[in-house]
Order: sequence, then C-alpha cells, then structure tokens
Amino acid sequence: MAMPLLCPGCGKREGVRLVLGYPNPAARAEIDSGDAVWGGCSLPHPPPPRPWVDTACRACGAQWSSEAKPSR
Repeated sequence: MAMPLLCPGCGKREGVRLVLGYPNPAARAEIDSGDAVWGGCSLPHPPPPRPWVDTACRACGAQWSSEAKPSR
C-alpha cells in the first residue's frame, strides 16, 4: 500500500488513487482494501482538459490531479 497523499481540501493524509469507469478485478481489490476509491462509471463528455483528476480523499471526498501543484 502506498502512503496516502495529503488532501488539498481537508489537509488529512487520505488521498488515494481514483478509479473511474468499470473496475477490473485488480482495481476492485484496491477499492475493497481502501487503497483506491471508485469514482463511478460515468465519464464526462467531452472529457475535461488535462491534467486528469486521478486522486480522491477518503475523508472528505475531494478529487484532484496528482499532476497539479498542491494549493498547500
């Protein structure tokens, strides 16, 4: 398990990988263990501009891109 990232929303170290789309068995195992959160099957159309949202906070639900510079 990777160390969770610091959330720019609530400041807690609860940021994990955000799984979008239908999860495969490996992603489902990550979600079940708490190493990832599921963001749902629906993807926006047209897709949002990069950087993609790929991280979510287990504590507050905030979502952000790991490529973006943190605000804190």
